[in-house]
Parts: sequence; C-alpha cells; structure tokens
Amino acid sequence: MTLRDLRSRALPLLLLGLLVLVIAACAAAPGGSPGASGAPANPTATPGPLQPAQPGADPFSTLAWLFTPIFQTIFIVLVGFYQLTKLWAPLGDIGIAIILVTIAIRIPLIPLFRRQTVSMRQTQLLAPQVKDIQRRYKGDRQKIFEETQALYRANGISQFSGCLPLLLQLRSCSSCIRSSARA
Repeated sequence: MTLRDLRSRALPLLLLGLLVLVIAACAAAPGGSPGASGAPANPTATPGPLQPAQPGADPFSTLAWLFTPIFQTIFIVLVGFYQLTKLWAPLGDIGIAIILVTIAIRIPLIPLFRRQTVSMRQTQLLAPQVKDIQRRYKGDRQKIFEETQALYRANGISQFSGCLPLLLQLRSCSSCIRSSARA
C-alpha cells in the first residue's frame, strides 16, 4: 500500500470524524444552558489575580513552576515597556510594548542565532560529501552513520549545535508570548 492509497482511504474517514466533532460541539446541552459545562453564563464575573504555578505530579506543572520566575520577569518588562509607550500616546500601546519586549529578548540571543546559522551553513557545504557517502555505502545504515559522523568530526561540526540555540530561542519567545497573553 502506497502513501497515496493510504491518504485516499484515510481522507474520507478524517472528514467524517471532523464532521462528527463539529456536530457534537454544536449540539445543545441537555439542560438548554449556554456553555459546554451546562453552567449558567455569568457575564459579570471577573477573573482573580494570577497565581504562580505550583509543582505537581504532571511534568507540565513542574515545568511551569520552574519557568514562573522567567514569565514574571518578562511580564514585568512588558508592563515597563507599556508604561514607556504611555509617554508617546496617552493610552499606551500594548502592541508596541510587545514588539519592544521581543527586540529586548532577541538581542541577547543574536550570538546563539549566529552559531545556529553558521552550523547550518557548514552542514549544507558538506551535503555533497554526505550524499557521496550515502551512495558509496548504500544499504548499510550503520556504516553510513559512522562515516557521516567521522566527516562531521573531521570538519569540526556538531549536528546538535544547530538545534540547541533554536530550542533556547523558541523557549524564551514562547514565554514572552504566554506572559503577554495573560496581560
């Protein structure tokens, strides 16, 4: 069975599943109340203050607890930039504040971004040699892996040096977005 056959058979099933989910989501609650929980809508309820994350049994709450100081710091910086924008515009501009926070976070990450770009470029320059190794040892995955690693080692390239900076950038940028979403 080819991938195209699998797609042609799975697509109708996926569409049917999506249709069932949409119908189930749009169906009225048994009590006739608005909302998925059946609880009455209360438009006057105001959310309470944000509480720091507490470590729990699941890994997500532990990670949230570990990164809470980073989130809080970014939020404080965001509020500071928002107050700065009030100097230019009487009401302030949260969009400009988010842009300024993003720039403030990206500036220290420039060396990491540069390292990632250099590593990626070096890997691209070795691509013809890697293809030659793959052609030479066709069918022997272990030998291809060993020779490719030896080539990278001989040229001083670490395959993970391009990934780690990207992960750090994504983590810091996602924390900025989350803290601004809670603002």
